[in-house]
Amino acid sequence: MAECKSVCISTSFFLETDPLLKNGIAVEGFVIMATGVNPEASEEDLYDRFGEFGPIRNLHLNLDRRTGFPKGYALIEYTLFDEAHAAVSGLHNAELMGYTISVDFAFARTSTKGLDRLV
Repeated sequence: MAECKSVCISTSFFLETDPLLKNGIAVEGFVIMATGVNPEASEEDLYDRFGEFGPIRNLHLNLDRRTGFPKGYALIEYTLFDEAHAAVSGLHNAELMGYTISVDFAFARTSTKGLDRLV
């Protein structure tokens, strides 16, 4: 598994500063974004890979209207922070169907990229 230092460092930041969180559970879930997704990937492929880290609450794979193929990114929602964090840590820079995907939290108040430089 790939190590993602920036997300690991920011874990406590999200849990301590977000008033909507209680015991790692969000009212609306934790959404992560996977970019660099293979254009031939299906929702089933993503459910199989991301489901290894916990039950997926919702998965959205945008399709190009003209071609019908995925646009190259997906939004995956988990109920628990620990599941979302494990997916980000485990799948960032991982290979999925021959493509290297980048995975991070989709809606963060601050960017998780580069937080390792602050510590």
